[in-house]
Amino acid sequence: MLGDTGAAGDPVDSEARSPGGAAAPPIDGSPRTRRAVLALAILPLAYLVRSLPMTGRSAVAGLAQVDPALEEAASSLGAGRFRTQWRVVLPLLRPALAAGAALAFITGLGDFVASVILYTLDTRPISIEILSSLRVQDLGAAAVYGVLLAVVSGVAFFAWGEGSRTEGEVA
Repeated sequence: MLGDTGAAGDPVDSEARSPGGAAAPPIDGSPRTRRAVLALAILPLAYLVRSLPMTGRSAVAGLAQVDPALEEAASSLGAGRFRTQWRVVLPLLRPALAAGAALAFITGLGDFVASVILYTLDTRPISIEILSSLRVQDLGAAAVYGVLLAVVSGVAFFAWGEGSRTEGEVA
């Protein structure tokens, strides 16, 4: 039937209904779909912006440890500025950049401040799910989400730790 409205007030015809009679979620260019896509893009962007100081400090610390004589040697051997940065400096910065990225990722998993401001009902991060479960006194679900968050953080921590070891380094 034309003229029906779905849960969000959007017009829905009878062919767009699921077998149970509920309106199917819109997959076209409706405002609700655009908001969900925007929220999916804005949350990672907010996490990125919030983690830039951590990754920046890590990169600056890595740059401070690079010996300027290595860059001078590369330029004296005929390497241009871009080639020197790409072949000499960047490989030396990889461990510092990996450490900064790992710290930012693990911090972003449990980030609450950006999540509470920018989430929608379709894109609720795990930190918001934990809070929602606690608000309705569903301690079991909150505990499961908390354990899941701890396990994912631990796996990420150990995976980055294994990947950043150099050859011949003892654990």
